[in-house]
Amino acid sequence: MGFDITIQGKIYSLHVTENNLFVEYDRNTPSAAVEIPSYIYGGKTVGLCGDCNMDPKNDFISPDGTPTTDAYKFGNSWLVPGAYEDKDGKPKLCVIEPPATTKPPEPEYCQFKKSACDDVVNREVYIAMCNNDVVSSEKPEKVACNARREFAKECCKKNVPMNDWLAQERCLPKCDGDKVFQCTSGCPMDCDNAKGYDASNCDHPNILTCACKPGLAILNGNLCR
Repeated sequence: MGFDITIQGKIYSLHVTENNLFVEYDRNTPSAAVEIPSYIYGGKTVGLCGDCNMDPKNDFISPDGTPTTDAYKFGNSWLVPGAYEDKDGKPKLCVIEPPATTKPPEPEYCQFKKSACDDVVNREVYIAMCNNDVVSSEKPEKVACNARREFAKECCKKNVPMNDWLAQERCLPKCDGDKVFQCTSGCPMDCDNAKGYDASNCDHPNILTCACKPGLAILNGNLCR
């Protein structure tokens, strides 16, 4: 089975060419994502990501086929046997804090400014993500920015750059050396392919990351030359 791995800034991507599977780990957020083609796997997957049938209402299915509406019961039902066990051999379950200790999020944390991407990507999904995560976080500003970056990442995949918007939201990350945070090709120019490089030949989605400034190429996965 053929695959290729790319590293751009703090984003690590794996592409399995045979079935067009993408796995991405983003250290900026941090977050992980798995993308599979629905025309191959639609309605055929199980687990934390659902069954890939484009209907989010039936994704909470436990390993024994029992549906639930409780996110915590659903998540805990997919614990791998033997993983995260306490000293007595019992699984350590994710536990939601009692409502009495949960503070409502400050409204301004999750009030996204309007953007050029609002008609392309449903930002309400990311606002809901923001509100959900801010409640239980000791660093609400960081969590709120992470939600905005996730929104911007999806916009980038749709060819809508969001750097100016992230800057307005004060969520634009700083990059080291000769790199800038930008929406760039998922097939970076490196020292091996610089001659004759053509980003339009890339079959990977765009990514939002710290990438080399124009005219520079990646060396050893991280340096710009």
